[in-house]
Amino acid sequence: KQTLQIVLARWLPEKCMITPQQDIQQIQEVNTSLRETPSDGTKLQKRTPPILDRNLLTEYRQFMGDRFKDTVNAFFKSTSRLLPALREAAIQARDSVLIEIILELKRSSSRLGAKRLPILCEALQERCYAGLLLDVSQRIADIEGEYKILHQALTEIMNATETNNK
Repeated sequence: KQTLQIVLARWLPEKCMITPQQDIQQIQEVNTSLRETPSDGTKLQKRTPPILDRNLLTEYRQFMGDRFKDTVNAFFKSTSRLLPALREAAIQARDSVLIEIILELKRSSSRLGAKRLPILCEALQERCYAGLLLDVSQRIADIEGEYKILHQALTEIMNATETNNK
């Protein structure tokens, strides 16, 4: 384990080298920030990042014009292929494929104004770079769950846009 850390320290940026304690803290922070309601029943709206950056999404929708709906549908189709591939890459311990998929999910969701999905992807990406792949299946489940929420939000926005255009 120590030899691996020495080798990783040579090749990876220092910010990617995290201790198990830092990793646990990061997991707790992400989970806390994404939880809709804590155990005491109060809302975490002040600490929870919004699902979407509405300003960015509005700008992107204006830029894309009539192609916006097609772009969102392409995102849905692509992501529905990427998520099972992400899980398969994790099962097969194919780190480079895992990272490629994570980067694609992060990039494509960010372009549409997603806020929380890229955060989850970034956390998983950092774990991959650091070689900390113990709870990858839980991280992937978190990403899949957040994608469902994002899918619903984007679908509602597209439906509202269609209704307003009629």
